[in-house]
Amino acid sequence: MKLYNCKNCEHNFQGRFCNNCGQKSSVSRVDYKYLIEEISDSIIQMNQGFLYTFKELTIRPGKSIREFLEGKRKQHFKPLGYLVLTSTLYVFLTIIFDLNNPTEDFVTGFQNDMSEMEAGQESTTLTILEWLAKNYGYTLFLILPIFSLASYLAFIKSQYNYFEHLILNAYITGHQMIVYLLMSVVVVKDNFTEVLPFVGSMAFNFWAYYHFFHEMKSYIKIPLSILSYVLFLIMLLVLMFLVLALTKNEL
Repeated sequence: MKLYNCKNCEHNFQGRFCNNCGQKSSVSRVDYKYLIEEISDSIIQMNQGFLYTFKELTIRPGKSIREFLEGKRKQHFKPLGYLVLTSTLYVFLTIIFDLNNPTEDFVTGFQNDMSEMEAGQESTTLTILEWLAKNYGYTLFLILPIFSLASYLAFIKSQYNYFEHLILNAYITGHQMIVYLLMSVVVVKDNFTEVLPFVGSMAFNFWAYYHFFHEMKSYIKIPLSILSYVLFLIMLLVLMFLVLALTKNEL
C-alpha cells in the first residue's frame, strides 16, 4: 500500500486519511473543482476551526493562507464559510450600532458627482449602487471574483492561479469585515477619522499580501498590491460604463 506524507501534520501514513490528524491523503491544488466543493461545504456545513482561523488571520494572515493553499487545511475554517460568517456578523452589528458600510459611504459621495449624467442614467446608477449598499453581504460575493482577477493579473508572475487568488481574497475580505467593524465602533467619526476604518481594512490587505507573496522581493510587493486596487477600480468603471451604455440604448 502506498505511503503518504500528510501535508497538514507531516505524519507518514497509509490509507485515505491521516491516522494522526484525520486529513485526507489526497490534497489537490486549488482549482475550479475545489471551489465548487468549497461552496457546497461552506453553505451546507460550517465545520470547526473558526477561532483558530481568526487567530491565524489576525497574527499571521499571509503565512496561514499560504499554508492552507499548500495543504494544511484540517484546522482551518473554510474560506467562503469564513466570509459568509463574518459578513453576516458585520451586517447584523451595523444594524444594531447604526453604522454605515463602505458601499454606503461610497454611494453618499458618488451622489454629489452625477451632475453630468442624463436623468435616466443617473436614476439607474443610483438604483444599482443603493442596492449594493443595502445588500452588502451579496456585494462582497459579487466583487470578490473581480478583485481576485485584479490581484491575479497584478501578481501574475507568482505561482498562484486565479482560483487560489479567490481563496486568498475570500479569507482577507472576511477578516477585513472584522477590522472595519472594530474600527467603526471604536473610532469617533468626524470629517477626518471617518475614513480610518477603510484605511485600516486596506492596510490589512497590504499586510496580508506582503507576507503571502514571500518569495517576491519586498520593494515590488507594495506597488503590485496598489496595482491590484487600480485594476479593480478600472474593471468596476468598465462595468459601470457598460451598464450606462445599455441603459442609454433602452431610453
